Parts: sequence; C-alpha cells; structure tokens
Amino acid sequence: MRINYINGLRLIATLGVVFLHASAGILDLREIPSPTDKFMHTCFKYSMQFAVPIFVMISGALFLNPAKEIGYPLMLRKYVKRIALALLIFGLPMCLIETYFSNSGGGY
Repeated sequence: MRINYINGLRLIATLGVVFLHASAGILDLREIPSPTDKFMHTCFKYSMQFAVPIFVMISGALFLNPAKEIGYPLMLRKYVKRIALALLIFGLPMCLIETYFSNSGGGY
C-alpha cells in the first residue's frame, strides 16, 4: 500500500531541517547586528522546528502500517543496523570535527 502524501511530507520536513540548521548556524555567530535581526532569526529558527516531529510521524505511519508485517528480527537486522551505520559514518566524524574546532576542545 502506497501512501501518496508521505513523499510531500518528506520534502517539506527535509527543507525544514535544512533551514533549521542554517538558521541555527547564523544564530551561533557571536555578533548579530541588531536586536531586531536576532529576533527575526530566532523566530525563523523556531518556526522550522516542526520538521523533526514530522519525521517521527512519517516513521510511525510507515512502521505501524497494518498491511506490512515487520517483526523484531527484521527491524533489528535491517533498520537498527542502518541507523547505527549512519551515526557511525556521519555522526562520529562530525563530533570529532566539532570537538577539534571548538574552543573547549583540544584543537588549539
């Protein structure tokens, strides 16, 4: 069974996550010129936080589909393995880079 609106939700949530991370990067700058700019960036950042719950709801809609039977062995073997691999490939290097370049890390 194909749920047609899931791809549209994925696109909207992906754009929301990209904008969320971009606005968080701007807010991490030490000097934002005016309080009005800081307020606008903060409003934009918080308006994009809808994206993470959308991804959780999409996962629930796909995993809890009664027409698709997913057992624990398949979930552990396939899905948990993919998540762990993605965290290892992307999360660990980003954590090391952030630690290296932060002031509190051992980078300088």
